[in-house]
Amino acid sequence: MVGILSPGRYVSEPGAVRRVGLETATLGRSALVVHGAVGYRLVGDEVRGALEAAGVRYSEVEHSGYCGTESVERHVGPARGQDHEVVIGVGGGRVLDVSKAIAEALDLPFILLPTSPATCSAATTIVVDYTPDGAHVGGRPVQRPAAASLIDPELLASAPDRLLVSGIVDALAKAVEVRSATSRIDRPAPSTIAAFALCDALEEMLFADAAKAVVAGPAPLASGSGHRGEYGAAREVRECVAEASVLWPGLIGTLAGEQARLAAAHSVHNALTILSGSHASLHGELVGFGILVQHALAGNDDALERTAAWFATIGCPADLGALGCGEYLTSSEARDRVLRRACDSVPMSAAFPGIEPGDLAEAMARANEASLGQLRVA
Repeated sequence: MVGILSPGRYVSEPGAVRRVGLETATLGRSALVVHGAVGYRLVGDEVRGALEAAGVRYSEVEHSGYCGTESVERHVGPARGQDHEVVIGVGGGRVLDVSKAIAEALDLPFILLPTSPATCSAATTIVVDYTPDGAHVGGRPVQRPAAASLIDPELLASAPDRLLVSGIVDALAKAVEVRSATSRIDRPAPSTIAAFALCDALEEMLFADAAKAVVAGPAPLASGSGHRGEYGAAREVRECVAEASVLWPGLIGTLAGEQARLAAAHSVHNALTILSGSHASLHGELVGFGILVQHALAGNDDALERTAAWFATIGCPADLGALGCGEYLTSSEARDRVLRRACDSVPMSAAFPGIEPGDLAEAMARANEASLGQLRVA
């Protein structure tokens, strides 16, 4: 059985955040706005103004830190005694995941407004949980998709380069992992075949345009300048890549289904999060190293070298030291914990049956050396 869940409405346009009032009013007249600190400084006034103009009452709660059982319950408890009819999530991936989980706990519809291109959370029904210290716990689906996801490409493109690069690399991971998993399915469903096609198109786009998007920089166009000239064209590329990093992985994931998500890159990420130093890195950065490990395990030497070179070009750190995971290199105990956790994960064992810690250690060493080799070349 294939079940596809995606946002009920996916709205992409400059100033999309201003639609939040009308979108919310179709669902209820009282909203809980869950937001982060940074993103809400950019759009908070517009969100408040739009809700007030639509006659929607609202209260606000700021979330910081990881998404997890404790953090979600911290917000759900006080909200149970109020008359909210809608949850609105405004911020980056952690805030959006927390918003989905809160809405699930309260049995309410929700609307998502991403302010960062670093993850595809706005286009998925998955909540990723972590411990309060930042170690990965697992992903879980919510039972209903977002009623609406409001996407402003200009807002996403104005995010710092590091957030954009993290989203780009996380998007590539989806293409690499799903393609790998799909190749092992004897009779893929039509939706899985569609996901496979999107994987190819997404990877082609990212390798062709990501560097141009980064070069364009986060500064928005001056008011009234339009999209003319060389800078304007580069800005359009940045907006396109930023939105693709949010939308396409979500589409691929929901089309592919669970059977086509069993691969290694995210398993490596998940295992590395048990190292405290890794928490200085973004999700996509750690996943990037996982992509290199997957290529190494699969014996795709050309893809390994090509991807490591591309990471260097777009400014994504991809060696264990730069990622804050030096403990893996210096502590045999930490290394054993990481290797065992990754090898014991279902996606890793499905992708590489019978894998042993020694096999993974060798692949991680090759991935690390490929990244360091790019630094020496530079």
